[in-house]
Amino acid sequence: MAISHTQALAAVRSLLYSVQFEQNPSNHVDRVARQIRQDRIAGIGAGAAIKLIEDVLSTGFDLSTALPSGHLDLEIRDYLRRLRLALSTEADHPA
Repeated sequence: MAISHTQALAAVRSLLYSVQFEQNPSNHVDRVARQIRQDRIAGIGAGAAIKLIEDVLSTGFDLSTALPSGHLDLEIRDYLRRLRLALSTEADHPA
């Protein structure tokens, strides 16, 4: 099932909120991945977050409209790809 524009923006808001004012959110991927694994962001866990990120990345929506952060769609997509990778790597190789 395709993700709607509203669902995509809500997902981006929840995953970007804690780093929205950082100059480069991708520099904080490890911290956000750790918070997701600790169930402190979105409350959905790593597996569901990975699926949500994949769904969002598959859209053509302009993700920069999710938050007034000043980040371009390209930067947000890079952050989400890096976050998905960090979560996937941890899921494949738990500590």
